[in-house]
Amino acid sequence: MVDFRLNAEGDLELQAIGEALQDHIWEKAFPLLAEARGAALADGDEPTNAGKEVIRKAVQKEKQRLAGKKRLKTADTELGKSIQRANGRARCFGEPVCEAPGYAIVGAFSDYRT
Repeated sequence: MVDFRLNAEGDLELQAIGEALQDHIWEKAFPLLAEARGAALADGDEPTNAGKEVIRKAVQKEKQRLAGKKRLKTADTELGKSIQRANGRARCFGEPVCEAPGYAIVGAFSDYRT
């Protein structure tokens, strides 16, 4: 379950994630850490000092496991690539900006970007 709330500006904000979904996310995204957390938290809500060390080691293993695993798709346009490099975002972030109406006008000033 995912619980959203509507803020005063009319935007959705994540209020809470259900326990089953949270467990599923941990198991799929960070299986080594999920296992370590399960072992470290087996006796209660807070890990012991030894449990904290197990979690720290699992975090390092996860970082090594994921390093270089996911590569961003490169944007098609030069401005899209520039936006992607500047923000460290995926292709889908920069390209729609370049394809938006009025881009030709904005693109003419691309030399003045900071």
